[in-house]
Amino acid sequence: MTKTEIKDGCHACTGSIGVYYLGEQDGAITVTKKFDDAVTGWGWGAAPDFEVTTRFTANPAIYSSGGDMHQGYMGSGAMLTELTAAGPVKSDLIDTGSDNSGAITEAVCSLEGKIANIVRDKSFDVVMTGLRSFRVRYAKRGGRFVALDKPAQSCI
Repeated sequence: MTKTEIKDGCHACTGSIGVYYLGEQDGAITVTKKFDDAVTGWGWGAAPDFEVTTRFTANPAIYSSGGDMHQGYMGSGAMLTELTAAGPVKSDLIDTGSDNSGAITEAVCSLEGKIANIVRDKSFDVVMTGLRSFRVRYAKRGGRFVALDKPAQSCI
């Protein structure tokens, strides 16, 4: 894996994590597949924070997280990128929080999400608490995790 960051990157500029699949050819290790931007960041040129895990999938997966703040609104999220034999497979964006307390607004809203109830290769929940409490279920469909029910969940 490689980490690419853009020095002095703009608000919409994202760094990334590159993934390279290796194989052996004629006794030498070679790159067989290359995915330079397998996982992208959240802005300002930064690559995402990440860890490699098998908590969600039988194959290793990159769990990346990050957030963004603009004009007093904050949003945070995560992405699960499974490293399958064919290449990286990205999940839907996993909303893990939002907050509008830094903005000029009448109604302050703050939400924080925690991942729970992981059933490997099948599903997991994001349990949101704060101004509102609710659960968003993610299930594996077509080889990737997708949100099954997306209530109006953000403070932005």
